[in-house]
Amino acid sequence: MMIKGRKKGAGMMFLLWCAAPVTFLAYSIEHETEMFFLITLLTSALIMAAGIAIYLGHVNLLAGFNTMDPKERAKYNVEKLSSFMGIWLVLMAFVMFFTTFAASVFMSEFAVVIVFTAVITVMTFFAVIYANGKKFIA
Repeated sequence: MMIKGRKKGAGMMFLLWCAAPVTFLAYSIEHETEMFFLITLLTSALIMAAGIAIYLGHVNLLAGFNTMDPKERAKYNVEKLSSFMGIWLVLMAFVMFFTTFAASVFMSEFAVVIVFTAVITVMTFFAVIYANGKKFIA
């Protein structure tokens, strides 16, 4: 199921995401690249792709949504749910990539792990609080 009118937004998300590989290439030309940074780039690209797919309306990618009864699925506002989860995953991918990039440029490896974990934990905490409201009930 595609939600109409979201192709332009998804295209903008993709174009903004193109800044990540350009940043990576500009940095790696002059510096030695670490494997941790490459793994983070690939992981964040996969999260970004899933976020764009969910934003476009493929809510079956959400855990547990495709196993619900049709009556239970009808209770949820699919447009709001896919919009929130898609944008949240895209933001998570951006934060994951750029936090790791900035921390690896300016700090030690231990600091990279601490900053990365702290930022992801705070984002997840606020997303869970927001999502537990009745905002997505139709």
